[in-house]
Amino acid sequence: MRRLEMAIREEEFDLPVDEGEMAIFLYEPEDAGPLPSIIMVHDAVGLTVEAREQARWLAGHGYTVAAPDVFHRAGRLLTLPALGGGPDATPRIRAGMTNDGHCADITRLAEFLRTRSGSDGRVGLTGFCLGGRISFLGATLGGVVDATVAFYPTRLLESDPAVPDSPWPVHGAGNVTNPLLMFFPALDGFNPYSNVEAIRAAFPDAADHVRAVWVEDADHAFAQPESEAYHPERAAEVWEEALAFFDRHLRPV
Repeated sequence: MRRLEMAIREEEFDLPVDEGEMAIFLYEPEDAGPLPSIIMVHDAVGLTVEAREQARWLAGHGYTVAAPDVFHRAGRLLTLPALGGGPDATPRIRAGMTNDGHCADITRLAEFLRTRSGSDGRVGLTGFCLGGRISFLGATLGGVVDATVAFYPTRLLESDPAVPDSPWPVHGAGNVTNPLLMFFPALDGFNPYSNVEAIRAAFPDAADHVRAVWVEDADHAFAQPESEAYHPERAAEVWEEALAFFDRHLRPV
């Protein structure tokens, strides 16, 4: 996988959003000229140091990478480890969280990245687990982002846990107009193969810009180095595909 050998600049700031402010960690190669941007959304654990390091790693491939704190409605930079990981931690960290709120956050951040100094105007989106679902939701917003990679997205086939009887994320499949790549590990209990088949079936036959990849011998969180399920070989394979996908759609010739 191609990676630039240059220093990465880090910036932390709070971005005004509809319901307050959202902490952002921004990483970009120094003196690299206008670059495409990628939003990288953390998993259900929160915006941990490890999640931020993965965003830094992605920036080393020639992108401006923004890692947002999508739990900002519950407090600033809350994570499950910081809260002790007990039974009360998950409800606390998810307080105020809704799919509509996530869509508003992604829209706001994408607009900011697209127009900021140092941007070439293109914006991608990626995320893991919960962040994978948020990435899928972002892809259903039409042209808010230019390309999306969702790693093992959860709860695509159910209503928002905070909003009973609300539309499922997959119900927005017809609104996906830009390229979308999804990875589903074969050992992941959150998404058995029947789920993946249902997700594929939600897209029209002509939706050749959408791919759902079944990853053998891998479990949920296999692409995150800090996870017990981390699978170095499978992670390297899917990241090679993901980086080629972003290069193709965010750096058109």
